[in-house]
Amino acid sequence: MRTKKAQVFSLDVVISLIIFMFLVTICFYLWNRTYDKSSYFSEQNLMKERLFQITDLMIRTPGYPENWTEENVRIIGLSSKDHILQLSKLNQLLSMNITQIKDKLRIRDYNLLLNITTTNNSFVLGSLWNINSSMVLAQSRIILLNDSNKLERGVLKLYLWK
Repeated sequence: MRTKKAQVFSLDVVISLIIFMFLVTICFYLWNRTYDKSSYFSEQNLMKERLFQITDLMIRTPGYPENWTEENVRIIGLSSKDHILQLSKLNQLLSMNITQIKDKLRIRDYNLLLNITTTNNSFVLGSLWNINSSMVLAQSRIILLNDSNKLERGVLKLYLWK
């Protein structure tokens, strides 16, 4: 008489492998999706932090050296006092090359647009982002512009994009 040993039917193995592979695929998909979102948000947070730091430097500090020019600037600052921008420093900034500005601001990986609008003037530095930009962030700060000892109210807006 023949004794039967335990055997696994091959269709059972195939079905269980298909279910297992399906579950593993779903897990990998969810993991990658979560990772992509977290890396996007960490990049966004880094850009927000850089935006705030740059605008803070511009409106709160005179820069370094204090009476900097296009040739000797190390840190770009535009103010003489807190939130009061000097027109002479703004003109120095506008005369600089955009690559040099990005280098001094330590934002080589990003593009920028600086827009300063006052009651009588408007200054623009940089270019607009394009439709293929993956991320565009902006920071607005209220300023006073010192133009020959006449203070004009205004807004400094800095846009960064990648």
